[in-house]
This record gives sequence, structure tokens and C-alpha cells, in this order.
Amino acid sequence: MIVYFAASTARFNRAVIYRWRNVNNTLKRNSPRENLERSLFARRFEKITNHVVCYLRDFNLNIRELIDEDSKDALRAHEAERLSTLRMLKSALMNAEIAAGHDLTDTETLQVLEKQAKQRRDSVEQFTAGGRQDLATKESAELGVIEKYLPAKMSREEIELLVQQAIAELGANSAADMGKVIQAVMGKAAGSANGKEVSEIVKSKLV
Repeated sequence: MIVYFAASTARFNRAVIYRWRNVNNTLKRNSPRENLERSLFARRFEKITNHVVCYLRDFNLNIRELIDEDSKDALRAHEAERLSTLRMLKSALMNAEIAAGHDLTDTETLQVLEKQAKQRRDSVEQFTAGGRQDLATKESAELGVIEKYLPAKMSREEIELLVQQAIAELGANSAADMGKVIQAVMGKAAGSANGKEVSEIVKSKLV
């Protein structure tokens, strides 16, 4: 499937280049009014093409590769804050890889990103409570960058369903079982559930 998709992407890119050359060649032969109309079309065509190419690129890359590519984009666009956050993510992933002694799987990569996101969420709460809105805003911006690489968050109803399933599977019936239920739910959620919310729901079911 990946090979087929890569081939499809290559064909799409060749088609884009061919179409773009035709637009440019046409601009050289027409009247000023026609050129203006075609120029507006060319700009719209280029914008649509960029969106489609970005979508195809994102679909065909893993998270590490996507972060690398986005770091290059941020550097070219002079987006200092975004670039700083992406570099911190790359450093965190590299440290986790060294500690694990092997290349991180997608699941392990998501766990590292979720840990980084949690640190920012906690910092936002602490800085907001301490009246340091400037620092809270900075942490919130970093959190926004990180969350783009994480799965969409599950609703409370979806988490409750996972909790109920985990309780039934593990035969959990008391507060002593909270830890293993939380661990089971977080494993199934694969980075798409908030740990604090999971803990609250598990506690409400077992305590």
C-alpha cells in the first residue's frame, strides 16, 4: 500500500508540474486581461496544490519524519517559537530512544509526546494559578504545537466505555485495582485520553 501510495504521489507531483508549466506558457501568449484572469487562476491552483501535497506528505510520513520536516519548514519561515518547541520534541525523542536502546515504535513515540504535552498542561495550570499569564501563554503555545502530532482526544463517554471494559476484563472491584485499570485504559487509548480524566473516571467507578 505504501509503495502504491508513493507511486500515486509521484504521479500527482508530475501532473502538478505539467499543469503548472502549461499555465505559465499560456500566460506568455495572451492579452494583459487574459493574463490577469489566468494569473488569478494560477494562484488559486497553486494554493490548492500546496494543500493537497501537504496532505499527501503527512499521510506518508511517520511522526518522527513529520517533526523533522516541520522543523525545516519552521526554520525557513523564521518561526522561532515553533522551531524551539520542535527541537525540544526531537531532543526528548532522542533521549527516550537512547534510554530504550532501540528505535522507538509509533506507540512509544506517542507516549513521549503525550508526556511532553502533560508537562505543558501542568505548567499552564501552575502558572495561571500563580498569576504568571505570560508564562502560561508560552506553555500553552508549546502545547498547541505538540498536540498537532497526537491523536484527537477521546470524549468522556468514550473513556468511560474503555474504563468499564477494563474493569470487566480485569475483574476489578476495589480502589486497590485502580492502578492496573488506569494502565489498561491508557494502553488502549494510545495517547488519545487525558490521564487525569482517566484517573477521575476510574476512581468514580471503583471507590
